[in-house]
Amino acid sequence: MSQSTTGDFSLETDETVWQAMRSEMLLPNLHMDHAGVSPWPDRSLKAVVDWAEQAAVDPFQASMAGYSRADQVRGEIADWLGVGNLEICYTRNTTEGLTHISEGFPWQAGDNVVVPADEYPTNLHPWHHLRSKGVEVREVPSVNHRIPIDAIEKAINSTTRMLSISFVQYGTGLRADLAGLGKLCSKHGLFFTVDAIQGLGVLPIRPRELGIHALASGGSKWLLGPQGVGFLFLDQAWREQVRPISVGWHSVEEPFRFRHELPPLAASSKRYEGGTINPGLVSALGQSISFLRQPSPVQWASRIRMLTERLAGGLQAMGLAVISPREDGAWSGIIAAKVPGLPEVEYSGWLKKLREMGITANYRMGNLRFSPHGYNNLADIDRLLGAIQRLIEN
Repeated sequence: MSQSTTGDFSLETDETVWQAMRSEMLLPNLHMDHAGVSPWPDRSLKAVVDWAEQAAVDPFQASMAGYSRADQVRGEIADWLGVGNLEICYTRNTTEGLTHISEGFPWQAGDNVVVPADEYPTNLHPWHHLRSKGVEVREVPSVNHRIPIDAIEKAINSTTRMLSISFVQYGTGLRADLAGLGKLCSKHGLFFTVDAIQGLGVLPIRPRELGIHALASGGSKWLLGPQGVGFLFLDQAWREQVRPISVGWHSVEEPFRFRHELPPLAASSKRYEGGTINPGLVSALGQSISFLRQPSPVQWASRIRMLTERLAGGLQAMGLAVISPREDGAWSGIIAAKVPGLPEVEYSGWLKKLREMGITANYRMGNLRFSPHGYNNLADIDRLLGAIQRLIEN
C-alpha cells in the first residue's frame, strides 16, 4: 500500500492501482518534468489516431462525431470540477482562457487587478496588456517564496476589481490557499480568476466551493493531455458580463443554421469558442481526464505528496537547498532546489547530463525543478536521486 502520512491529503491506495496506471504510459525514459510538458497515456494517443484515421476517409462523419464527443467531454470536465457543463468552453491553452477574461471583463479606466509578482507570463501579460485601457496591475511580491494573504489584501483598494493567481506557482511549487483567497475576494467583492494548470489533475479543486469565478487550464502538464487544447470555467452568473472577444459561427444558438445576421449568442460558455474546435485533441484530453479520474483526486494528491517528500528529503540529504514550501496547504508536485556552490549557468549542463542518463527535468527562476507524477514510483525517485548524487561527485 502507498500512503501519504505527512500531508493534508492522506489515503491508502493499493500499489497495484498505480502499477496499472504506469502500464498505460508509453515513454521509455524517466520523465520528471510534468510541470513543463507531459507524456500522454496510451488511451489518449489512441483517441487522436482513431479520429485522424476516420477524418482521412470520412471527414464529414469524423466532424459530426467529434462535436458529439466534445459535448460528452465537456460534461465530464464539468462533473469532475463540480460545475455545470454550460459553464465550460474549450480553448487552445491557458493563455486563451485567461484572455477571454482579461479582454472580456467590463473594466473601466482607473480599475485595477491584483496579481502575484512571480507569476508565469501567462498570468501576467494579459493583465499588463490592459494598461492601454487605463487598468492598473498591482503586483504582490513573494516573501520567502510565499505569498501571504495579508499582503494580497493590502494591495486591494476601492478600485480593485479582480484577483488573478495560479493554483500552483511554476517557479517554487507554492500552492495557493484558494479557500482563503475566495473568502477574501467575497469580502471585497472581487472577481476571482485562477490559472490552474500547475495543479489541476493531481490536486483536488472545486471552483464553485472555493468562490472561483473563472478557472483556466491547458491540457499539457499535469492533465497528461496534448498541447493545443484546454478549457475555461466561467461562473454562469458572469456570462452576460464577460463579453466574448472572438465571435464566430460556433458562438451562437443553433450554429448549423448559418444565418447572415448575428443571432442570439449561445446560452452557455460555447459563446466563447468562436469557431471549429479540434476534435482529435478534445477527444485525447477527454481520455487523459478519464485516466486521472480512476483513482480519486485525494488519492492522486496523497501519492504526489509521498513521492515529493521522498524527493525533497533526498535532495536535502545531499546538501541541496529545497526552496519549495512543504508544509500542509502549501506543498505541490513541484520541487525546486538550488545546488550550493554551483553557478546557475551550470544548471543547463546538469540537465543535459540528466538527459543523457535518460532523465528529463527542468530549470526555472534560478532553480532546478523536478515534478514527478502519480504514475511514477519510489524507484523512479531513487533513480533521480542517484543520478544527482553522481553529478555532485563528478
